[in-house]
Amino acid sequence: MNNYHLQDIVLNAVKDAFNAAYQKASLNDHNSFLASADANDTKEKYPFVSSYQVDNWNGERSEEQISLDDFIYKLTENEEIVVEHPFSLPTSLYKFYSSTDHSIDAFTNHYLYATAPIEFNDILDSSWLLFDFQNITLNEYKKFYRENESIFPKRVQKDYADDKANDFRTIKLHWYLYFSSKAGLISLSASASCPLMWAHYTKETGFAIEFDRKKLLQNMIWDKDGIIDFHLAPIQYLSKLQPLKFFTREFTTPTIPMTAITNIKHNAWRYEEEWRISIRKPDLGFTTGVASYNIFNRQGLNDRKCHYSLDCVKAVYLSAYFLGSTYFEHSDTETLVVKPKYIPFLHYLYENHNNHLYFCGGDCTPNNEVKRSYQQIQLLRKEINQFEIKIFPEVCYFDK
Repeated sequence: MNNYHLQDIVLNAVKDAFNAAYQKASLNDHNSFLASADANDTKEKYPFVSSYQVDNWNGERSEEQISLDDFIYKLTENEEIVVEHPFSLPTSLYKFYSSTDHSIDAFTNHYLYATAPIEFNDILDSSWLLFDFQNITLNEYKKFYRENESIFPKRVQKDYADDKANDFRTIKLHWYLYFSSKAGLISLSASASCPLMWAHYTKETGFAIEFDRKKLLQNMIWDKDGIIDFHLAPIQYLSKLQPLKFFTREFTTPTIPMTAITNIKHNAWRYEEEWRISIRKPDLGFTTGVASYNIFNRQGLNDRKCHYSLDCVKAVYLSAYFLGSTYFEHSDTETLVVKPKYIPFLHYLYENHNNHLYFCGGDCTPNNEVKRSYQQIQLLRKEINQFEIKIFPEVCYFDK
């Protein structure tokens, strides 16, 4: 059965279920849309540890793990998520932005947006297609819907036998939407040297931020922005993506399978050198108008913003065409006349990042190799909407 047929069967039912719940929900209390049935959920360090244990679990906690090639995903006896991997922690992490209002807002207001799993533009990234629910029992199946009936009313639930015959596609998608309301993923890169990153993400008119990795993570304290927990790990790139089993005796909860699923991508994405900050936060909103979902948007009690302090920023790199027509009016002089919409943005750069601001273009190295280069610049403010650029002579190159 292909995905388009699946949408006809499942997604319309899910849309009806969420719209019905949305009409009944109040966004002013903890019984609101997609709030957990567990009253202790917002107090738990890991929301999935205390719920949905497999049948006949004896209540004892031991270390749980999945090994995928050279990565190990663990839930320790102390209920801490650990991802073991062969990579050294990078000193810097980079965030690439295009020249959109959302990007400028995130940058000037010092936050990173924690994307919902359902929001990724790659349908295979953190996908419900990677769920293997073949081991879910009738009791576990009923328990999920019993504890979340306000979200998924009986009229959209499938009979266990019917759903099993269809590879449990209905409950997998329901579970995925439930999980998306509690998880956020921040995508960063360990390198700024790859030309594809600049072309794909900045469109050569945007910019990139270099973060001090240690300071950035220190900013993400437990209670800041309502974050319950987080961890940083490099993305694991695999030549073959295969579903991971849930509801086995090896895992008392879905925590570790979900951790692995949100940290694996196809080898085709390896050039990104992605490191991902995974956060948990109760009752988050999300947008599903992407990829093949295109169902509806949903506002939660909490937003997906993870704030940081200015001292986390080591450098700001302006893309090759940043000084072009996106932000500036045409001028026959060396003075840059800023378009009215972008005057606050340019003033923000001038006032906060002028001592670590770089122009990122391309140049030919002494070894006769064309590479991505960068030069330090400074903005010289002449009028409220006029700047000149001071360019420092040294041309530098990224490591690779």
